[in-house]
Amino acid sequence: MNNPAITTDSVIGISWSDGVSDGDSAVIDYRISYDQSTGNWVTLATGVTDKFYTTTVSLIAGQTYNFKIEARNTVGYSLMSDTLAILVAQEPDQLAVPSTEIVGDYVKITWVTPYDGSSSITGYQVTIRQNDDVTFTEESTNCDGLDSTIVTDHSCSVLISDLIVAPFYLEWGDSVYAKVTAINVIGNSLVSDEGNGAIILTIPDAPTDLANDATVTTSSQIGLTWNEGATNGGAAVIDYTINYGFATGSYTNSIDSITALSNPVTGLTVGVTYKFKV
Repeated sequence: MNNPAITTDSVIGISWSDGVSDGDSAVIDYRISYDQSTGNWVTLATGVTDKFYTTTVSLIAGQTYNFKIEARNTVGYSLMSDTLAILVAQEPDQLAVPSTEIVGDYVKITWVTPYDGSSSITGYQVTIRQNDDVTFTEESTNCDGLDSTIVTDHSCSVLISDLIVAPFYLEWGDSVYAKVTAINVIGNSLVSDEGNGAIILTIPDAPTDLANDATVTTSSQIGLTWNEGATNGGAAVIDYTINYGFATGSYTNSIDSITALSNPVTGLTVGVTYKFKV
């Protein structure tokens, strides 16, 4: 059998057990033969007295090698064992720290492909930190690391709306941390360190407490004041827009780029009722 504690991208370790019978003569030693998946068997070692062997001879990373063992007693060699095929490879290297960023309604998680251990990476496992700041959970709906597109792109995207509910429960202003593991046919890499960059952002809540400011209102202008909504979406409010029109009509006028929590609306007609929203 393959000895995974020894086999890497440049070394192969194999071990075996004796057959059921030694032919009534104790096994003296073993002979190991191998080929490079070509059918051309050659002797790798003779006189091996242990039931394990390590070789580095003529090995090419990423190549599959076949091995057979023969046991020898005073009468001679046994028949060859069944073939053992071993890929000269190892698990992928640990990934560098991944990054997260906001792209529209999504958080995009990106990583750099690590050394694949001489066996092509077949997938990734992407986990995201919950709001307890400890638990990392796989998000396999949007970040199915076995998806060929994700393997090729080295990235995946998760809807922000999926991150603010179970099991993540991230809140506005939370940083999005992710870890990534690379997978090949040998096994999994070490898990990367956590990386971030994205902060959960959504549109701000609507302003509240819109009111007439009697100290500003005159016969030709109306002073308005308001307060920020309960949450700002994870980023400071940049500015406000006042929309207004006749009370019985639509909001046909607007004042943009207001950076304060108050603003006068001028040029109004005396005796006319207006409606406003911010």
